[in-house]
Amino acid sequence: MVNSQNAQLIDIRAKKKFESGYIQGSRNIPFTDLKDRLEEIRAIEQPVIIICDMGVQAGAAIQMIGKDSVYRLEGGIGGWQGAGMPLVGIKDAKAKAKGKTKPSLSK
Repeated sequence: MVNSQNAQLIDIRAKKKFESGYIQGSRNIPFTDLKDRLEEIRAIEQPVIIICDMGVQAGAAIQMIGKDSVYRLEGGIGGWQGAGMPLVGIKDAKAKAKGKTKPSLSK
């Protein structure tokens, strides 16, 4: 979806967590700032993928945004890393460990 539909990746983790490692192309809008930026997110024409630590907070963000083409990264950054997918700006060598399951999206 990211490549074929030019989906926008929004990472809702706190700024410090975002800076410690994030998915290429994602932008940081911390969950605490989400209410103030709902209209900005709703105005995005492409599908939006919300990213958090484990996928739970992203579900709450989807409810707040209230737009059909908004998805969460199942398992969040933890699931992404567990699948051996790369992060940009990663500082923790343990987080580079390879996994076996492929990350997925959900509503």
